[in-house]
Amino acid sequence: MMAGVTRKLTAIFVATVLCGLLAGCQGEWVKKERTLGYRGEARYNPFLAAEWMLNDLGFWAASEPGYTELPPTDEALMVPASAVRAKAVADELERWVAQGGHLIYIMMAGEGFRNDWDESFEDWLSGTEEEEEEDEESPAGDAEETDKKAEGEESKDSAGDDDAEAQDGSDDDSESEVAKRHPFLTAVGVELTDSSSETNRPVRMGRDRYSVDLPATAGFRLDRELKKREFEAGEPGKAYFLSFRHRMGRVSVLANGKPFRNRWIGERDNAAFLHRLVTLNSKSGVTMIYASQTSLWDLLWSRGWMPLVALIVATLVWLWRNMPRFGAVKALAPVSSRDFSEHIAMTAKFLWDYKNSDVLLESPRRYIRSVMARRWMQPGDSEEEHYGRLAERTGLSAQRVREAMNRQDVFEPAAMTRLMQDLQTIESVL
Repeated sequence: MMAGVTRKLTAIFVATVLCGLLAGCQGEWVKKERTLGYRGEARYNPFLAAEWMLNDLGFWAASEPGYTELPPTDEALMVPASAVRAKAVADELERWVAQGGHLIYIMMAGEGFRNDWDESFEDWLSGTEEEEEEDEESPAGDAEETDKKAEGEESKDSAGDDDAEAQDGSDDDSESEVAKRHPFLTAVGVELTDSSSETNRPVRMGRDRYSVDLPATAGFRLDRELKKREFEAGEPGKAYFLSFRHRMGRVSVLANGKPFRNRWIGERDNAAFLHRLVTLNSKSGVTMIYASQTSLWDLLWSRGWMPLVALIVATLVWLWRNMPRFGAVKALAPVSSRDFSEHIAMTAKFLWDYKNSDVLLESPRRYIRSVMARRWMQPGDSEEEHYGRLAERTGLSAQRVREAMNRQDVFEPAAMTRLMQDLQTIESVL
């Protein structure tokens, strides 16, 4: 009795203390708003606003996830670098440009699966994410940096010709790596270099000058001097924008597709720069491609990770319930007795497998002879007369009747089937 009262008093005391603590807290709710991104088509089409803008200006434009065939050569085509990884695709695009097309090649941020409002994506566009990672990975002090510099100077003095050979080898490796990752740039004579320190500088195209939000996340160098009506922006040899003629067409290479995406197309002179760029060498229109050669799993996970997780959980539950030795033990199904015909069939199969076909044929033959002895046989009748009567009644030849009643050692399936059919025919007329 006393123990029950003690427990009740303890519970009341704890509840009273908790109520006092909750009532005495001077907390407040903080409401924060965070932009999640676009809805509808703009969620996966980063050039939707650019398409609408160009159409309003009277210039035909379309944004597509991909293309089945190249547009006419009097149009422009904008593609992300991630969509031109295969050399066959790069060669096809180079031939299209040589015939008069205008290809706008975007090194990064030209894909549709990225969210413009994602903070990590914005940091990646500006390059600050990589710098922060480098700072975190190298927290060494000034003393360690000084030691490293001293060791580096000593190694340079002692290396000599070996360092020069290694440098040449690394240059060759980097060039081959660029050729593999960007075969189109190699085909049109563009080399990748270090990114320029001059970023977001005005872009000059003839007499026009555009203030463009174009981060210098990559550098380009053309293997020849620029000619008239060819443009670049950035340091010499480290341009983050190039537009030059290639045979009968034009190639424009941009380090970043940020100024053309939905979120930033309305800032600065981004819209005017895009309109001037797509009308440089094309009069009919422009097709903007926003798909890339990502794996199917990455695409499914980025677009529909919630139903995928639900499907995986449902699959695991189903496996747990149905796999052996998992889940509740089920009662054994009752074993039904086999039909008599199944036993006969199994016995016949056993005899046939062990080459005992005579035993299979002997039973129907014995039955036919016993019926014939009771109904047909007369004193003095020969066996050939019996076979003749059977042939007349069944329509079979006397030879087939004789073979059905007397043949031994049958091992061919077709012959065995024919003999059993003849025996059944004879039995039916008795």
